[in-house]
Order: sequence, then C-alpha cells, then structure tokens
Amino acid sequence: MILRVYTELDSTNAQAAALARQGEPMPLAVQALRQTAGRGRLGRSFASEEGGLYLSYAFRPRCALGQVPGLTLLAGLAAADALESLDCPRPGIKWPNDLYLQGKKICGILTEAVDAGALTVIMGLGVNLYNRLPPELPQAGRLADLMDGAPRPEALAPVLLEKLEAVLSEPRESAMERYRAGCITLGRRVAVTGADGGTCSGLAVGIAPTGALLVETAPGRTVEIHSGEATCTSHKI
Repeated sequence: MILRVYTELDSTNAQAAALARQGEPMPLAVQALRQTAGRGRLGRSFASEEGGLYLSYAFRPRCALGQVPGLTLLAGLAAADALESLDCPRPGIKWPNDLYLQGKKICGILTEAVDAGALTVIMGLGVNLYNRLPPELPQAGRLADLMDGAPRPEALAPVLLEKLEAVLSEPRESAMERYRAGCITLGRRVAVTGADGGTCSGLAVGIAPTGALLVETAPGRTVEIHSGEATCTSHKI
C-alpha cells in the first residue's frame, strides 16, 4: 500500500474516492497536511488546520453493504490502538467512533461507502495533535495540550494504517469485545439524535454485533440505534 501525502486537499475522503474510481489498486491511503473542506459525521465540517493528522484509508471490504456501518466502530478502535502504541494515554471511544481524552474530543472519524466499480469503503480520520482549534468548539482538544511528547502527524500516520489493517483482519467478535471494553458510552444515560432530528433517550446497555447502540428506553424495552449522535447525560451507572 502506498500512502499519498498532499500539502493541501479539500477532503482526503474525496481524494481517496477519486483515486479509487480511477482504478488505483486497493487498499490506498491519502494524507493531507491541511484540508480546506474537511467533513465530519452528520454533514458537519471538520476543522483541519496544519498540525493535525488528516488521513483516509480506502479498501474493498469482505462484507455486504448492510454490514459497512459496523466498520466505522473498528476505525475508532484502530485509532485508539495506534495512539496507545505511541505511548499516548489510551483514549475512550464515544459511540460510534469519536475518541475522547480527559473529557476532550481528540479524534473524529467519517466512514463512507462509494461505488468504484466495486463496493469501496473509505475511512477518514482526523486527529487533533498540534493544530489550531476553533474557539467555538470548546469540547475539542488536542494531544499537544493533554500530554507531553504528543506524536507528530508523520509519525502517527504509518502506525494508524498498520493498526487499521490489523483490526480489519482481526476476528470480528474479538474486535467488538475490545471495542465494548473501551466504549465510554456504555453504562450511561444517553440522548441519541438521529439524522432526521428525532431523539431517543435511555440507558446505553450494549453494542450489537452490527455496531448498533442498544438503548434501554424503559424497563424491558431495548431499541437498536444504527446511526446518530449520542450525548451522555450521566456518569456510568
């Protein structure tokens, strides 16, 4: 696999998709020192000033389209593995795949499926390292402020790609058990807002094999939530 590094892109996910459609061998990886139109989940923008890691990994999954949403959880697990292997404190994973350290969001992940002659999955990861953060995002944090000796983007990129390939090759149930062990959403009361704006509230009691969040909304009633934004409203119970 070749890692293509660009000084600036609008979006590493968009560039990875373009390369895949041009017939570039899979898997492929794209990194940008800066993004001008970085994208996050649920249609949000992702601040991408120089100093952070902005990386997309494109591959052909060995699963059906309906199983792709579960892969986004594995991207969060791989990112946590990569940071820990570089002597960073291991971050917690907020369902589905945001990484948090000391109460601050340090990594966001956007997974997309595209048609590039065959089903292709693109995992875009943005890790806040030394980059400037927008003041209007007080929940965001960067590793340079949270630890001594935070890794540089060029050091983290190859390790992250190695961990992504390792996690995707790991038996799925083993990877999901490791994910559940590091998920800071479980055992807490949550309010989950879906893409349609609807909200579901209750106790986060588990993660389904598909990657769906299991929320107990009332005694004896549990619902599966396959996508959305989970806001924790209590400490672990």
